[in-house]
Amino acid sequence: MKLFYETKNLILKVLDSSYANIVLNYHIKNKFFLEEWEPLRDESFYTLRFQEKLLEKDMDSLKSGTALRL
Repeated sequence: MKLFYETKNLILKVLDSSYANIVLNYHIKNKFFLEEWEPLRDESFYTLRFQEKLLEKDMDSLKSGTALRL
C-alpha cells in the first residue's frame, strides 16, 4: 500500500500518530478561520492525545480497507 503520492504540484501523505503535534498546531492556529466550515468541536479535540488517537484510528481504517480520510 502506497502512503505517499506526489505530482509536480501536489503532495498527499497519509499521516501516522507521529504527526499529531503538527496536526494539533494546525487546528489550533486555524480554529477561528475554520469554524465556518468545520463542525463544532469539543475542547478535547484540541489536545495532543485526541489527535494521536484520531490519527491511529485513521491508519487502522486505511490498513483494513474501510476508509481513507483526506
